[in-house]
Amino acid sequence: MGPGGPCTPVGWPLPLLLVMAAGVAPVWASHSPHLPRPHPRVPPHPSSERRAVYIGALFPMSGGWPGGQACQPAVEMALEDVNSRRDILPDYELKLIHHDSKLSYGSSSPALSNRQRFPTFFRTHPSATLHNPTRVKLFEKWGWKKIATIQQTTEVFTSTLDDLEERVKEAGIEITFRQSFFSDPAVPVKNLKRQDARIIVGLFYETEARKVF
Repeated sequence: MGPGGPCTPVGWPLPLLLVMAAGVAPVWASHSPHLPRPHPRVPPHPSSERRAVYIGALFPMSGGWPGGQACQPAVEMALEDVNSRRDILPDYELKLIHHDSKLSYGSSSPALSNRQRFPTFFRTHPSATLHNPTRVKLFEKWGWKKIATIQQTTEVFTSTLDDLEERVKEAGIEITFRQSFFSDPAVPVKNLKRQDARIIVGLFYETEARKVF
């Protein structure tokens, strides 16, 4: 994905699970008499008696996609919800440490690995080409010697497909038909059908995936 993506706390599974638990617990209780009802809210132990558990987070609060402005309040609400209950981590107090991210944790474009073009760019997300060796292994496992591709015309997918093309060539696999589109995949999809392509590798964002399928 591009630099704009979902907010990712350093310890993201915990805040995410907390939000989900807070949202679904009342539903379970109201629809299933066999499940235990959630404990009533009671005053937690005083903060001075509770051990702090710190959760680090990076929120994009500025720039082209300041999505952290929406994510941060949700995480804070989740932590507050847990801290106000005695039946969840009663001896601990969750505390959030957050900063405006100054690096991209989600940009996966292979082009960003070029240190000559982007000498000061850092990311915590691997390049999208990371999945290509696995793709090749799957082709080999199933004995697929000819494949077709369809991609959205953006650098991340073009670079990833260029890398895949080199890898499949080394493995003796041929890309027989390569299609791309900017926003409307209708014509490329028709071309793939006309060529009777059976094994198709698709590289595009989820919004375009709905159009393709």
